[in-house]
Amino acid sequence: VNLFEDLVDKLVSMGVVVVSNVDWAGEEHGEEEAKALRRIGFLFKGYRVGAWYWELVELLRKLIFTGLLVFFAKGSQLQVVVGFLVAAAFLMFTSRVRPFRDSRVERVHTVASTALSITLLYALVLEMVGDEPEEQDQKLIRDILSW
Repeated sequence: VNLFEDLVDKLVSMGVVVVSNVDWAGEEHGEEEAKALRRIGFLFKGYRVGAWYWELVELLRKLIFTGLLVFFAKGSQLQVVVGFLVAAAFLMFTSRVRPFRDSRVERVHTVASTALSITLLYALVLEMVGDEPEEQDQKLIRDILSW
């Protein structure tokens, strides 16, 4: 832990990592909170104060796409459907919470998430048109999409 703290302190002192001042609803910062802001503030400085946790949500999204989805019905239409539903769910969740401090960053994130959702939907259409889907996959996809 001390190695990480020393590394972050060094990066902040060199100006590599800049920790912005965050307004925590006008409350006075305790020493521990000020220390935390100096050391790990770069993880959440781009988010609104009420959405400080959003980096964890982003990590969960990335974990689902890169670590879990690859094992889910590998190579099937169902995998694409689940990917589309996950992408669409995170897009809606982000649009509702609006976690970013900068509206430009929020727009870029929304465009990228929308592009991912459209790409997965297009992949599903191509997959269904290109091959005869297995009967099990067809039924499951119909059930999921009608839900």
